[in-house]
Amino acid sequence: MTTENQNFDSIIIGGGVAGLSALETLNKMQHNVLLLEKAERCGGLVNSDFDQDFLLETGPVAFLKSYKHTTEFIEKIGLSEEVITNVPGNDKRYIYRNGELHALPEGPLAFFKSKLFSAKAKLRLCLEPFSPRPNQSEESVYEFGKRRFGEEVANIALDSMVSGVAAGDFKKIDVNSLFPKIATIENKFKSFLLFLLLFKIKSTEKSKDNKSVTFRTLKKGMGAIARHMEQRHNKHIRFSCEALSITKNNGYYTIQTCEGDFTAKNIVLATPAFVAGKLLANIDGNLSVLLQKIPYGSITTCLMGYPKESIQHTMDGFGFLIPRNQKVRILGGLFSSNLFPDRAGHNHTAIKVYIGGAHDEDIQNVSDQKIVEIVHEELSRILKISSCPIYSHVNKIENAIPQYHLGHQSIKKSIYQALAKHPDIFLLGNYLEGISVNESIKSAENLYSAEKN
Repeated sequence: MTTENQNFDSIIIGGGVAGLSALETLNKMQHNVLLLEKAERCGGLVNSDFDQDFLLETGPVAFLKSYKHTTEFIEKIGLSEEVITNVPGNDKRYIYRNGELHALPEGPLAFFKSKLFSAKAKLRLCLEPFSPRPNQSEESVYEFGKRRFGEEVANIALDSMVSGVAAGDFKKIDVNSLFPKIATIENKFKSFLLFLLLFKIKSTEKSKDNKSVTFRTLKKGMGAIARHMEQRHNKHIRFSCEALSITKNNGYYTIQTCEGDFTAKNIVLATPAFVAGKLLANIDGNLSVLLQKIPYGSITTCLMGYPKESIQHTMDGFGFLIPRNQKVRILGGLFSSNLFPDRAGHNHTAIKVYIGGAHDEDIQNVSDQKIVEIVHEELSRILKISSCPIYSHVNKIENAIPQYHLGHQSIKKSIYQALAKHPDIFLLGNYLEGISVNESIKSAENLYSAEKN
């Protein structure tokens, strides 16, 4: 694409989901806008490709049905007919412990019947309504879990959750940053057992005759969003155009790129925090330093394909997670082809496995072949697989997920205070208010209200 006009109302840097959502919003507001993407295509980590009848998803494979902003965005760009839901009832989560997969209990009654936890842990949970209040302003996920539910539940359930959501260390992650609803529930209901019991009753009443449908995706994968947006807004996107630095003069920003300079009244940074920080070094040194304080974690994914008949486990769920105290290297896996159709070839099964994260950063230096061997050996033991994989694909992603460590709330507050001095700079993405795709889209939609004000 060539662009004769190098002067714009707004320039968006970064063509991931947040940047694409911002492009849709600003176009709707009739802005003269340009999006700069350093790669040959948009999407960031949200990309999909077919390879030998297997669907490769770089990032998330689905989104929750409850994700309002994601659903509305897909409707707005005209992709509603491409949305599919998980196979009804196939949303069970498993946790691996003591050599077995156990279904994660969905309520207090299921918890007490489950073999996942010991009798001691179940007795300790009975004391949950009488748990003390936190004695400090911030608390790690581990500290929160130990205080409310006891050591065993914290080490099994909450450690697994943090691995699944952020591939992080639950002793370093701030509970209220990663799980912001926690404080609301604790203040309103006082007891999580009571909350879960009430939630279970309500959800049962709503779906007495229907098996649950929890997840949604698109027929050709989540990457279909980016492919559609590239066509929808092609004349507003410059590919293979990396922003190198930003300066400001006479109320206008100049973005230096490998393809020349562009100027704009407003700058929308839809990049990882550390990239935004480096780009803003000439604009605001304090804001630049603050953004680069947010740590990121790497993750490696491995898509494994097997003949269906070689797997003994029913895989009747979303997938499984593994606590770090089980001494298994993989973090967990998603039953991709059991969740959605056309994720693997005929009579084949696709499993997306996660490995690495905060507890195993060295995996990034291991060869792809060795990673496949590790994953196959552990996966075979967990799912009782009797054959070698017929397909494998390893994807190492550095700086993939922002880590909301203790102190995140303080950094976030300081970033917003610094940003208030620059009403023409907008920060989008998943490093401030939530790491999900939904939060990235939500951050871009807020541009509308910000611009109006």
